[in-house]
Amino acid sequence: HATTVNAEEVPSLIDEVPILAVAAAAATGTTRFEGVGELKVKESDRLIAIHEALAALGVDAPIEDDVLEVDGVGSDGGPVFGSATLDSLGDHRLAMAWTIASLVASGPVTIDGFGAVAVSYPGFLTNLGTLQ
Repeated sequence: HATTVNAEEVPSLIDEVPILAVAAAAATGTTRFEGVGELKVKESDRLIAIHEALAALGVDAPIEDDVLEVDGVGSDGGPVFGSATLDSLGDHRLAMAWTIASLVASGPVTIDGFGAVAVSYPGFLTNLGTLQ
């Protein structure tokens, strides 16, 4: 279910916002991430990247100032997202978040720049494969 992530909470989870946004997109309702302007100055502009990737997957995720809202599409256990080609922008956290989104997509999700995952988690796909 949707929630609000207050600006006071964001500093302790700023690097997790991409994957939390994917989870919010699969939830029911609108999740609000407040005070996420710092995402603009990470390895990439993660704020715009989240917005664009979720839009490509069929999810509305408007940005206003330093607030991101993600309109969750919910699920009845079936596919959550559409098929898309997503760009990691060479950002390891985005590449991993888009990979998780691909697990609940109705068709193929291609991730440009997936190799960036090696920066922080070279065994990511191997470990993910053990969970399926």
